[in-house]
Amino acid sequence: MVASSLQNNDVSHTFSQADMTDNASLNVYRHYNSTGLPLAVNNKLGEGVLMQTNNTTEQGKSNLEVNVQGNKNDSRHLTDNVKNVKNTFAHEKKHRTDFVADPEKAVKRSISKTELRAIEAQKKDPTYQGTTKDYKNAVNEYEKQNKK
Repeated sequence: MVASSLQNNDVSHTFSQADMTDNASLNVYRHYNSTGLPLAVNNKLGEGVLMQTNNTTEQGKSNLEVNVQGNKNDSRHLTDNVKNVKNTFAHEKKHRTDFVADPEKAVKRSISKTELRAIEAQKKDPTYQGTTKDYKNAVNEYEKQNKK
């Protein structure tokens, strides 16, 4: 039911309105995860941050942290649209593929360059065309911030 709320406007509750536990919300994200990374809840990522790739953890394993409360607290409710969710994973997948291809080079890149590479990849991903206007505005604003 919740996964379908991301796709259909004809449901009683959108994803952001569903009163779900963090783990239940994380399961929805797992359904659309294209990165190959395990997901973990981190609701302290900061305002406007939906996901963050960690290419190393204390255990030496990579993961993707998801701010599952972020969508509920953001008035734009960006992750109520399935294309927005899939496109966010496309962004994070680029971080992962860059790291796997050349970890030393990926670590040496500035954060801005790293983010600009991921933004370029997500804009080229077929899901970007189906994203919402608010989502595209957020991506474009993030791109501007990283070009400074």
